[in-house]
Amino acid sequence: LSFPPNMKPLPFNISKTSNRSIGIQHDRLPYFYDRLHYHPEWQITLIVKSEGTLYAGDSMSRFGVGDLCFIGSNLPHLFRNDGKYYELAAEKAEAISIFFDRKSLGAGFFEIPELRAANILLREANQGIRFPAGSLPLELHSFFENMKQQEGIALLQDFLTLLKHLC
Repeated sequence: LSFPPNMKPLPFNISKTSNRSIGIQHDRLPYFYDRLHYHPEWQITLIVKSEGTLYAGDSMSRFGVGDLCFIGSNLPHLFRNDGKYYELAAEKAEAISIFFDRKSLGAGFFEIPELRAANILLREANQGIRFPAGSLPLELHSFFENMKQQEGIALLQDFLTLLKHLC
């Protein structure tokens, strides 16, 4: 897959807060951000309501409700909604995304022996991974909702549990 010349990936800044190491963003929009972009953070996105095409690196695939997409660090990507999302008074797109980088939990955290499987997952995510709806336990959806409200150890615990399931 090659993108047209006018689809040069744009650098994108993820907003960070001083009270969280892991960013969480809940989007409810007419359609998702539709520019090919990249950022240093890994992105784990649960599609709550939407359909379209995911472009990640040199591949593309359909996405839909219940899919979970794991986008690697600095991987150019784009969630392009189907046409009905661009029409006036059309459907609304909704997703919850988790953003983190290699230093979010401290330098060297992801290098500890207990996180070998997570490191393999992070490397694979650098090509983009889509977990189709139904391929992961349904309980993972509640982690995304819960993590929006959580802080401290509870947030870290759910984040690590999510990584464990994805591994």
